[in-house]
Amino acid sequence: MKTKQYINLIVFVASSLLQQAFAQKQASPQTPTPFQTGSWQMGVKEGYTQGNLLKNRNSLQVHGSYFLVKQLAVGIAASWSREWVGDFGYTDLSVGPYARYQFTKTRLSPFLEASYQFGKRRANEVSGMSYASLAIQSTQLTPGISISLLKPLRLDLSYRFEWVDLSTNIQAFGLPQVGLTYLLR
Repeated sequence: MKTKQYINLIVFVASSLLQQAFAQKQASPQTPTPFQTGSWQMGVKEGYTQGNLLKNRNSLQVHGSYFLVKQLAVGIAASWSREWVGDFGYTDLSVGPYARYQFTKTRLSPFLEASYQFGKRRANEVSGMSYASLAIQSTQLTPGISISLLKPLRLDLSYRFEWVDLSTNIQAFGLPQVGLTYLLR
């Protein structure tokens, strides 16, 4: 009986060793860690809400940035916003420095963006009347969450707080946004 147990033990150990020797080793793909120093990102965001002065407000923002240190990117952003009711409305176009901090490097990563932009506000022409352009300064603070869709592509869900200085008054806006960010190595 003991001889049979020893034979079973030897067969078991030998088969385990042979299985390990002939098993295929899986190659672990070298995926770049997101938000690393030296990498780039580009993104676009779209948002819509009710306007402060007029009924509707739509906004589009594009940005390009470079990660100076882990999880902190700086670059440039441009914004186009339109507020309107019927045929009457105005359009803001601005550009300026941009910063984004990713709090984690996970698939679901909270972030905070900040931007200070300079630009112009132009009212739409209505029944032959034209309006002068106004210089504007826009401060934007955007908390959000970034969701990894593919290795380089992320979905951004955010809420942008914006203060537009018209030199005569300051207008404050809140705007939910959805966007895509593409990470480059």
